[in-house]
Amino acid sequence: MRKDKLNATLTGHIGTPLVMQWNAFDPTITRRFHAVYPEQVKAAGGGQWLTVLDPVGDGHCEFTDEQTATAFDTLVRKAAGKPGKD
Repeated sequence: MRKDKLNATLTGHIGTPLVMQWNAFDPTITRRFHAVYPEQVKAAGGGQWLTVLDPVGDGHCEFTDEQTATAFDTLVRKAAGKPGKD
């Protein structure tokens, strides 16, 4: 694969529902980065597509099955146009 295909430039432009959640004590994506992409999305006019869930747990991508299911259910509700946590 070409090196330029390995990196993505985050612009904040989204046009489909997106649910984001972090681990509360993540050594890789620390708290100071949590607002960066959501702010880009809102600045690009896609805030209606974005749902940010509260941080949970420890580690990096260490979500329980229940937390993953809750996030997925939130995404399904958002995609269906039903109210949910924003």
